[in-house]
Amino acid sequence: MSRRIADNHPTMLTASGPIVCGVDFSEASRHALEFASAFAARLGQSIVVVSAIDPLIAEAASATLGPAFVERVRTDLEGFVHESIGDRGGVSLLTPAGPAAKELLHAAAVTRAGAIAIGTEGLGRARRVVFGSTTLRVMRGADRPVLAVPPANEGAPDAGDIQQILCGVDFSDPSRAAAREAVELGRYLNVPITLLHAVGRITMPSAWDVMLAPTDAEREARATANIHALAASFGPPEPRTVAAIAEAGELMAREASPGTLVALGLGDLSGHRPGSTAMRIMADTHLPVLAVPRDL
Repeated sequence: MSRRIADNHPTMLTASGPIVCGVDFSEASRHALEFASAFAARLGQSIVVVSAIDPLIAEAASATLGPAFVERVRTDLEGFVHESIGDRGGVSLLTPAGPAAKELLHAAAVTRAGAIAIGTEGLGRARRVVFGSTTLRVMRGADRPVLAVPPANEGAPDAGDIQQILCGVDFSDPSRAAAREAVELGRYLNVPITLLHAVGRITMPSAWDVMLAPTDAEREARATANIHALAASFGPPEPRTVAAIAEAGELMAREASPGTLVALGLGDLSGHRPGSTAMRIMADTHLPVLAVPRDL
C-alpha cells in the first residue's frame, strides 16, 4: 500500500474510508470522540463509533434481558455520541460483543478505515503506567494509522484548528511511513510540516567533552544531511527539517506549540511496536499523536 507523495498519490488518511473511534463512556473517550469527529470532518470523512461489550457481561445480560440488553447498550451509545458531538451526519454506531481491541481492529478492517482513534488512557478503564491495555493492543495490531488522543487539556488543539504537524524521524521504516503520511496530510490541510531528528547525546566524563565536540558536530551534520534528503524525496514544497543534539522528547517539546499534531512511526529500528521513544513521547506530550505503521 506504499504511495509516493512526489506523484501526488494520497496516503491512507486522505484516500481511505472512515475514522473508527473506540469509546467506553468515560470522559477520556468522550474527548477522543470529539477530536476524532472534528478531524474526520476536516478530512471529509465519516466516523464509525465502536463501543465493545465485554463478552462475559454480554452473555450474562443477554441471558437475563435477552435482546433488550443490546438495544439498551445502543440507546446509551446514541445518547453519549449526541452529547459529545451533536447531530453530526455521517456517524455509524457499532456495539459488538468481544474484546475492545479486537473489535476495533475488526471494525477498521471491515470499513477500510483511514485511521483508528482512541484515547491514550485506554478503554475499559484499565489503566497502566502509560496507556490502557486496549490502547496498547490496538497499536500493536493496527495496519493503519492510530490517532492517540490524550485527555483534554489547555494546550491541545481542537481538531479543526491544527496549525502544524511535527513528525519525529529515526530513519526506521515506520518513521519514514509516518513522514510520508505527515507530509501528505499537511499538504491536504495546508499547514506547515516539520520533520525532526534527535541526535541522542552520548554520556561521557566531562573531561572528554573537548575530544568529543567534533564527533557531535559530525553526527549532527550527518543527521542534517539525511533528513534533508528525506524531505527532498517528497518533492516540492519540501517540509521544514530540524536535526539537533537532543533527546527526542526534548526536541519535540521545543518545537511544539498549541495547535500541533505529532506524527510518529508505530515502531522503531529494534522492531518493537510501539517503539520506546514513541512511548515516551506519547506519555509526556499533551498533544494528539498520529502513530503510523510501516506498511502504508
